[in-house]
Order: sequence, then C-alpha cells, then structure tokens
Amino acid sequence: SGVCALLRLADELAREPLNEADVWLVATGSHEAWMAGMRHALASSTLDKANTFIVSLESVGAGKLCYTRGEGMVLE
Repeated sequence: SGVCALLRLADELAREPLNEADVWLVATGSHEAWMAGMRHALASSTLDKANTFIVSLESVGAGKLCYTRGEGMVLE
C-alpha cells in the first residue's frame, strides 16, 4: 500500500511540481530489519541533512488512522 501511495504522489507531483524543491520518492523496503533500506539510502546519499525532510508511508491503509506531529530533523 505504501508503494501505491508513493506512485500516486509521483503522479500528483508530475502534474503540479513543487517550486524550488527537489523531491525524491524512494521505496526502500527492509522495514522489519531496523529500516535497513532507509538507512542505506540516507547513508549513500549526498543530501544536506539540515534541509532534508522525510515522509514515511509505512503501513498505509492498515489499522487505525494516526499521525505524528513531529520527531525532529535527521542530523548526525
């Protein structure tokens, strides 16, 4: 379901691109393995972590609807 939501987001962004922003849509997998896919994607990128935002589409359509108001920036 997360990949489906990612593809839908890609379709919307193709129709109405964001100004002055790069958007990377990545389906990383390996969530059960301590998010190894996401960790690898971030470790192998050259993204400016101070200006990078991550939206996780984990378990879209499963269970009770909830959201996180914030967890902080990805900084090391």
